[in-house]
Amino acid sequence: MKIHFLGLVPGNHDRGLDTAAMPLFPDGYCLEGAWHIVHGDQPIEHSHTVMGHWHPAIRQHRRKLPCFLARDHHLILPAFSLDAAGVDVGKESRWSDWDCYVVEEGKVDMLT
Repeated sequence: MKIHFLGLVPGNHDRGLDTAAMPLFPDGYCLEGAWHIVHGDQPIEHSHTVMGHWHPAIRQHRRKLPCFLARDHHLILPAFSLDAAGVDVGKESRWSDWDCYVVEEGKVDMLT
């Protein structure tokens, strides 16, 4: 599988990026006319969305583990770095009706 880098959807901490170095999509990127890739720090108006910003994580075994959150046609991505561990979604009721997929030791498992 060959991967092509299309550009970057910058987030609220991405300041001073050199636009000549890579294509930037500050308003998000529409993938194949269906899925909208957005940062997520602004209101979401699309029915099929992949976003970052929240950096979901869950506390398990005294560690904060990154996780994916999924519901309907929305996917929230974990932080790309352990330095940005993110929000403990297990402590916030607004995430209670989302499916949670925990990333641990290179594997992704659904939290039950």
